[in-house]
This record gives sequence, C-alpha cells and structure tokens, in this order.
Amino acid sequence: MSNRRSVHHLESAAYASTGAGTLCIAALLALACNGRLAVLEPPLTDGTAGSHGDSNQQPPQGNGGDAGPGDYTVDAGEVVALPPDDASPCSCASSPLLLPLGCGNSYSGLLEVSEDGKVVTFDWCNESHACQPYFWTEATGRVALPVSDGSVSLLSRDGDTLVISPRETFGAEAIVYRISDGSSVGTGLRPEPRNLTLSANGSVVGLTRSSEGTTQLARWTRTGGLEVLSELPFDEPRNIRVIGTTDSELILGVHDTGAFTPGHDVFRWTPEEGLLIAPADLPQVARYAVLSPTSNGAALATELPGDGSEARIVRWMAGNLTDIATTQNGRGDPLGISADGTVLAGSILSRDLQCGPDLLGCRSDISAFRWTEATGRVELTPGTGSRTLLLSQNGALVVGMAYDGDPALFTWTAERGARNLRAELQAARVNLSGWELHEPHALAANARVLTGHGTCGSGTAVYRLTLPD
Repeated sequence: MSNRRSVHHLESAAYASTGAGTLCIAALLALACNGRLAVLEPPLTDGTAGSHGDSNQQPPQGNGGDAGPGDYTVDAGEVVALPPDDASPCSCASSPLLLPLGCGNSYSGLLEVSEDGKVVTFDWCNESHACQPYFWTEATGRVALPVSDGSVSLLSRDGDTLVISPRETFGAEAIVYRISDGSSVGTGLRPEPRNLTLSANGSVVGLTRSSEGTTQLARWTRTGGLEVLSELPFDEPRNIRVIGTTDSELILGVHDTGAFTPGHDVFRWTPEEGLLIAPADLPQVARYAVLSPTSNGAALATELPGDGSEARIVRWMAGNLTDIATTQNGRGDPLGISADGTVLAGSILSRDLQCGPDLLGCRSDISAFRWTEATGRVELTPGTGSRTLLLSQNGALVVGMAYDGDPALFTWTAERGARNLRAELQAARVNLSGWELHEPHALAANARVLTGHGTCGSGTAVYRLTLPD
C-alpha cells in the first residue's frame, strides 16, 4: 500500500483508509507551488540535528468467487471522459521525470500509487461531481475502469488489485478489479471509501447492513466471499471510519461520537478478542484526528484530546503512549509514521487560530516536524511556516509545503535539510514551463514517485513526478 494522504477523518469526506507511513489531511487544498520561496533553495538546516445519500438498505452480496472479465459491471450513466490527448487543454511540458497523466477543464479526485510507482489510479469528475475512475501504467497509458460514476478507493502494493467505490446508490457495493486479467467482482460491502480497507492478502474489510438494518463489520475474500465479523453498536455508517492495516486479522476503526464531544471512540477487532469498543490502551482520539498505523498495526500515530482547544500528538506502540507534541484546534493535520514505528512526522499549530482557506491566517504559526527517540522533535523549516504532507516508509524523506510568500513544496532529509522541490527539478533540467504543482497526494513506497494534482497550461492535470536523485 502506498503512502497516501486522505481526508477520511472529515465528516463530509469519503476517502481511503490509511496504510504504513501514511499521512492524512484535513482538506484537499489546491495550493499553488511556484517555487518562489527563495529561503528554501539552499538547505534550511545543516542536517546535523537529526534527522468521500446514504442508504439503509443492505447491498447485494458479492459472489465471492473468482471473476472473469465482465462478471461484474456497473452502468451508472455517461462516462466522465477526459478529452483525447490531441484535444487536451494542457499545454505544459512533459518529461521523463514529470508526466501529466490526464488533463481537462474539470477536476480530479483521489489518487493512489503502487509500491514501485509504476501504477497510478485517479478519478476525473465533472461539475456535477460525477467521477470516472482510471488507472495508468507505462505499458497501457491511461485506461478507464468499468464504472461510470465512482472512484478507486484502494490500490494493492503490487498495483494489480483495485477497490472501486461506485457512487453510493441503492444496491451499490464496493468492487474488486484486477488489472492483470480485467476481472471484476462485487464484494457486498458498502462502497463508501472511508469504510473500506485492503489487506496484503487481497481481502477487503468494510461495513454492511443486516436485514434488521444494523451496521456490521465484515470482510470479503475472493475464496470465501463475505463474512460478517461483528455487529457494530453504531447506527450511522457515515460516522464510522475503518482504518487499514495489511493484516486482515487486525482491524481498527473510529466512531464519530458527535460534534460537541472532545474525542471519538476507537474500536478494534481481532480473532482472539473479537470487537473491543474504547480499548483501555487507546479509548479515544481527538475530534478529526487521523489514525496512521504501521502496516502491521504494531504502532500508530494519532492525536488525543488535550486541554481546551489543544490536542496531544502521540505514538501508540505495544500498548504504550509516547507524547510527541501539543497542537491547537484539533485540525487533524497530516501525521505520518514509518513502517517500523520509530519515526513520526506532522505539523504543530502553535496558537488557537481559525485558519482560512489555504491556511490563510495561520501560515506563520504552523510548523512541520520530524521525530525520533534519538533526536526528539526536529523543526524542518526553522523561521518559516510549513506543514508536513507525506513521510516515506523508511522515515527518511518528508514532503511538505512551506509558506514564505507563495506556498512552495519542499523535500527534507536529515542529510540535506529542506530543499525547494521546484528548484530541485529545475536543477535536474526538468522543463516546468506551464506547470504549477499543487500538494501531492501519494508517495510510492520506494520514496521516488509522487502523484498529485496541478495546473498544466489552462487545464487541471494529474501528475506523476519522479524525484531527482
């Protein structure tokens, strides 16, 4: 599973669950990145400090068996097609390092990337918010998936298996699609992306409805079909987030307990213990807080309720909590954790402020950090406001946005400190003519490939960016 950002912690959002080293964001911000942050062009540190109408109907059950091409089809209306390449509004440059995967006059939704960066999935949406999902590979180019209104919620590590979420209408269910043979099969699980997670063995965990209308935690496998794991004592599936790990024997989730409560209840399911609500070692998380687990679920980064408007950024590991930092407003900003749980990265808002769009009014009061036990908390752009967006699985690379004039993307490593990404690309002779790179949404496990949205000439673009050496 790729390192990806998502907004499944927002009550109005529906995006994919997290995986190892994942960062989740509070909103999809379209921040222009024109590289005019002069202070970030040289390193900022010397590197020595350390480093998406809800139905109460039960969806039809998937057949649970191997599916051949065309075994499952969805016809939800006209395909929201991207224009052909020769009619694209994109007029920016393409290079081996920076590729526009799709351009148009509308907008794109959720992106995913495979572990090696060779498969990218994304959605293209029209003004009515109807979306067409696509996948891209070097061999096939851009290919429309057999759902005409939906999104790709999840992508397997090897880039072959996709979980597609059709728009949630009566009878809709999440679909598993395989790129290698074009097969698709229904799962019987509710299609809302925030309720779904994909495990390493290809099983899909999510929610379904009983004939009595109760919410159930369930798991689908290709060989066994749909298996109900537990009844959930929560009435509204939209208020439930299922948090993914690569191990389908460990399932985490959060129940939104209401707008006026300081925190939300955590639940955990394992075969040995069954369903635990508010387990003693991690009963609640702060409102809007992300849960970013390692791939095996042995550790996670999250926020706990603090005093007043404060939230505590913590690491949970082996039942023990380590306090990392205190932040304000419970914004649910990105939090990342390395695959082994030893590195965290996030952002701290130092004052109780109501941030506007694009963080206006807060830019000078937010700071990106990286933490290890050895170094403690290290500020990534001293003297310049910034926020963390992505953390690599090995914890060595942080991708963020800095605010000194126009927002600018940066990369950070302990050896080089913070570097302006646009300046790095220009130094690698990447032609950026016509490009504005907005916030990336996913980082491949190899820490080399970023995917995100941007502006390309007069159009909106989905990009695939290979980081320079």
